[in-house]
Amino acid sequence: MSDRAPDPPPWPDLFPGWGTVFSQPPTELWNPLVSSWLNAAARDGTREMALGVMVGATHGRTAALHRLYTIACDWAGPARHPSRAAVAALFWQHIDHAQYARTERAGARPRTTEEAR
Repeated sequence: MSDRAPDPPPWPDLFPGWGTVFSQPPTELWNPLVSSWLNAAARDGTREMALGVMVGATHGRTAALHRLYTIACDWAGPARHPSRAAVAALFWQHIDHAQYARTERAGARPRTTEEAR
């Protein structure tokens, strides 16, 4: 048995795990997990799917999407290393798409107290 991860990683298989992470507070504990995932995505050619899985696992929770955006900003850093900047920009596109899709589905429906936070 090999300790090496399959190539490419089974990103979709990790969706339920991320869903569990994003349903649990406090969100500060997400930082090292999300940063590690972004590091892996920066080294992997299948990063598009990896980023989509992480964003999709939020199930459109606005607060979770905002937190992921903030973590990605911190991860990309002020120096904006080209590989990190590229991954962060792609990640932000996924986040924007998820927020837009959620708004479109919700229509003019009033937000709940939890969503307004």
